[in-house]
Amino acid sequence: MDLPEIRTHVARHLADEHLAAAAAVSKGWHDAFNPAYWATVKWSSDEPKRPTEVGIEANKHSIRSLSIECDHPVDSALNSCTNLTTLNVHYCSDNWDRVSNLLRQNTLLTSLSLYYSRVEPPPEFLTSLNESCKNLTHLDASNLVYNFRGTQLLLDLTTRLHYLNLNGSELTDVGPLDSGENHQRWPEFPHLKTLSLLLDSPGITMLHQTQWFRKCPQLRDLHWFIDEDDDGQERLPMRELSQLFSQDCPLLDKLELEHPKLTDDALNRILAACRPLKKFDVSRSKFGPLAFQSLGQHFATLTNLDLARCPAVTSPMTQRILMSCPNLLWFCSGRLEAQDILGVTESMNGTHEGYEEQPLQPQDWVCTKLRLWTMYLCGLENRPSTWQDLVLKQLSKLTQLDFLTFGVNDYSLDGTRDGIQLSLDAGLDQLRTLTKLDRFCFDGVAQDMTEKDVRWMLETWPKLERVEGRLHTDNEQRRELEKILLARDVQMCIYYDDDPEEDEQDDGLEEGDEHGAEGWEEDAEGGGEVDDEEDDEEVDEEEEDEEEEEEEGDEEAEGEAGEDEVGVGKEDGTDEEEEREEKEEF
Repeated sequence: MDLPEIRTHVARHLADEHLAAAAAVSKGWHDAFNPAYWATVKWSSDEPKRPTEVGIEANKHSIRSLSIECDHPVDSALNSCTNLTTLNVHYCSDNWDRVSNLLRQNTLLTSLSLYYSRVEPPPEFLTSLNESCKNLTHLDASNLVYNFRGTQLLLDLTTRLHYLNLNGSELTDVGPLDSGENHQRWPEFPHLKTLSLLLDSPGITMLHQTQWFRKCPQLRDLHWFIDEDDDGQERLPMRELSQLFSQDCPLLDKLELEHPKLTDDALNRILAACRPLKKFDVSRSKFGPLAFQSLGQHFATLTNLDLARCPAVTSPMTQRILMSCPNLLWFCSGRLEAQDILGVTESMNGTHEGYEEQPLQPQDWVCTKLRLWTMYLCGLENRPSTWQDLVLKQLSKLTQLDFLTFGVNDYSLDGTRDGIQLSLDAGLDQLRTLTKLDRFCFDGVAQDMTEKDVRWMLETWPKLERVEGRLHTDNEQRRELEKILLARDVQMCIYYDDDPEEDEQDDGLEEGDEHGAEGWEEDAEGGGEVDDEEDDEEVDEEEEDEEEEEEEGDEEAEGEAGEDEVGVGKEDGTDEEEEREEKEEF
């Protein structure tokens, strides 16, 4: 640690409290660790303790990432920040001028995120962004309204972006891209790799948007929320989409589509046209047997697959995916029945009569890299105990799992006994191999766990941070068991709760599961995919990870510091953030 280069490298991996302690060791250590301590600053009107003007002025040269969350004018002290590379602005509708000034004096800015609600940014702001931030590659400008001039400025800016998020935004219709003057006016977007688009713009049709995508030859990651027109008659431009996926965007390997009427046939044609995909997310769609046939051509490359809440996705389809996708890291589906895992066949009358005499022939899952599993495991009620033993044995081979959800996916099933029983007497010990598990959900499946079972989880899964589900059907016993987990700082959450003594109650498993999964998905992609040819890694994954860390309070920077000491009064605020998040989740 005597070499400054080593200290600087170590500083990148330390939390705020450790940076503060290290910076107090000596002047040499202060010089190495203080800049990292002040690299990320959050300025929020909700926080009683914020960086003071003195603190910001003393450390302005170190501040690289700034998040502003204010409903009043931004403090003038922030104008001294001139080395920013990342700026996040939340709901500052009265601060356009000051934010514009920040843009003008931070020419090194590479990432800008704007969080507003149906606000129209003034042309002066977009002009400043265009003229001053020549290094900008990442723009998250959701839920904004752009007039005709604003739309033109945005399109000009997009020519140099690598990442663009316009979810919930409204653009003024500038006419078709493929005719006359508009064809010449609409530029190419040669650098755009990631595009997330949900437009609230009636004049810009699905065909119009498809033409936009065709001007992005480097596009690799597309999240397209396809809205319907008022009469619901607009159809997907399948011919143009097929050409888009097969010819115009040859590098596209991550595709997320959201549309309530996305049919099985349409998805079949889209999958058939795509080059081998790494990510495919069509949750809540009509994905079915036709699309499943074409999905097979992507089995070898898929790492992220979301088929949740797709009614036509069957248990045999899910089993086939587990047996066929060796690189899968993240998988959400509807349900997986034990008989499909174990190779039990149906009789002529469609039942499983005589299953006791059938040989159990579980086939190995090849997705041993899997880190997230979200689907309801069922078909175990009133079956021989050997069925659960074999199912648990299959799960135990997924040793990389850190997120495991096999609870019910339908309110009507709450309290069912048809699911895995978490008891050492029922074979729970087979899951001792899942040592990386940090989130575990079995909500909706009735359990009668004992203190021994709960303590086994704590000792066997040392990284466990969150458990979702009722530990016992008896509320009094359940609360006693929860105390054991809470004493070890393991969060408890119950989505389906009928305990009258509980005041907090979540809105439902559907929302909670989804948020958690989305959160994990970016981490899985960032950590699980290595491509030597993609040395410029996906900008959206890095930035979304950064935004999640800020939202969770992991890297809050607040308080003041002098020249020879770090973090005087710079509060972390993590405990308060976690407490608020926990209340919201309940």
